[in-house]
Amino acid sequence: MCNYLKTDRVRLRQFNLEDEALIQDLDSDPEVMRFLTDGVPSDDALVKKTIKTFLELKEKTNGRLGYWAAVDCESGEFIGWFQLRPLKEDPENNEVLELGYRLKRKFWGKGIGTEVSKALVKKAFEVLAAKEVWAIAHKSNLGSTNIMKKCGLTYQYEKEYPPYPGRDKKCVYYRITHGEFKGLYE
Repeated sequence: MCNYLKTDRVRLRQFNLEDEALIQDLDSDPEVMRFLTDGVPSDDALVKKTIKTFLELKEKTNGRLGYWAAVDCESGEFIGWFQLRPLKEDPENNEVLELGYRLKRKFWGKGIGTEVSKALVKKAFEVLAAKEVWAIAHKSNLGSTNIMKKCGLTYQYEKEYPPYPGRDKKCVYYRITHGEFKGLYE
C-alpha cells in the first residue's frame, strides 16, 4: 500500500474499507475518546460513517488531503490516524488546512504525535502550498495542545465547538502561517 508520508518511526498510508476494525478498536478506548465523546466508544454506525468520510475525502482530493492510518515502521502495528484536510468551515479551500490526530493510548507520550504532525505541517507548506495550518483541541486536552505547540502552532482563541459530541465543547484553536513556518523550520 502506497505511503503518503514516512518519518523515522511511522508511515502514513491511505485507509480502506477493511480498516473498520482498526477504527473500532481505537475508538473503543474510553481514554482515547475522553475529550471527544466524554469517553463513550463509537458504535458500529459511526465507525462505518467515519471510514466513509475518510474514503470520500481521499477520492475528492486525489489522496493529497484527508486522513491516513499511522503504522509503526518496525512492527507494522496500527498506531492511530492523522489528518490534514480543509477546515470544516471552508471545505473547498485547500490553502487553509486542519491538522488532527487520534492515537492509541499505548503510543501516547512517545513523541509520535509530534514527529508525524511536524512532518505533515512541513508537507502542507512545502508540497501542498498551504497558507495556514490550524488545529483544534478540547481545552483540557493538554497532550494535544502540547503537540500543537511543539509543531510551531500558536494559540489563537478559545470558543465552543458545536460538532463535539461531548457535553463540554470548549476548544482551543492554534495556527501557524506559511511565514511563521519559514522562520521556524528553515
